[in-house]
Amino acid sequence: MNKIRYYSPVLLIIFISFLVYLNALRNGFVWDDMVLIADNEGINKWGGFWENFVRDFFDTTDDTIEFKYGYYRPIISLSYMIDYALWGLKPWGFHLSNIIFHIISCILVYLIFNSLFNNRSISLITSLLFACHPIHTESVTWISGRTDIIAGMFFLSAFYLYQKAIHSPLPGERNSSLCNREVLKLFFKQSKIFYVCSIMLFAIAMLCKEMVATLPFLIIAYTHYFAGLKNWRQWKTSLPLSIPYFFVILLYGIIRFTILGIHTVDNPGGEEMKGFYPTIFSFTKTIFIYLFKLIYPAHLNAYIQNPMSFSITEPTV
Repeated sequence: MNKIRYYSPVLLIIFISFLVYLNALRNGFVWDDMVLIADNEGINKWGGFWENFVRDFFDTTDDTIEFKYGYYRPIISLSYMIDYALWGLKPWGFHLSNIIFHIISCILVYLIFNSLFNNRSISLITSLLFACHPIHTESVTWISGRTDIIAGMFFLSAFYLYQKAIHSPLPGERNSSLCNREVLKLFFKQSKIFYVCSIMLFAIAMLCKEMVATLPFLIIAYTHYFAGLKNWRQWKTSLPLSIPYFFVILLYGIIRFTILGIHTVDNPGGEEMKGFYPTIFSFTKTIFIYLFKLIYPAHLNAYIQNPMSFSITEPTV
């Protein structure tokens, strides 16, 4: 009975998450799905496994595509190959995988918040809100939208294992300072597996989408919160914990540059994005738009084109 009660939040998360997106199983291939999956003969050739790591994401066997986005997403390409091996070209199988990836992320949200607050009710509510929030609809119901789901899944996994590593040396003592060298030695002795696995998962996440590069900064903030660091000397002792994550970003950048080079926008509809200031202004405006959508998720569009911003005087810039 205790085990049922212990796992009941996770079971509820799985049930609600699956129920919300159950109707997605009836969907087919649309938009980029055609290029990346339906018309891509490469997803059924395991002999070309390593080719995913040395080419542009949109460099497929579909010769009708004359432009490249400059995306490097080898893990996403591998996920399509695995899905094809399991389901063939049956869309429902690919959609099922998307839902499973989303469910795993929802469970990780629950585990992370439970570790933060040690409150199962708050963690469950947060996880269910994450599971059902309409902002995820495009990523979950559109097969090619899995880029964000899988990247997020590995991002959350890496952070959760870092949490486990941080809490392992001194369980139950949140304010025990990691700035103490002896505590750091204990950290590397007892938490090495969690820590190393966290770094590895972060590396995989980087091979899904570059947005996960924010993880080291989250780790620094979390370490500050957990360890209660008060001065530069304490920070200087514990900051090395984040260095391997920054090294992963550097290594990723080198690999990406070696394979794709310096990429400029050359896809249709992307010409107006050229220019440093319009890009910065538009990026800033987009952040505010999406923050607003998180609070008021109405008038959502699966294929939204946010208008360009050319002046810093525009309200949302």
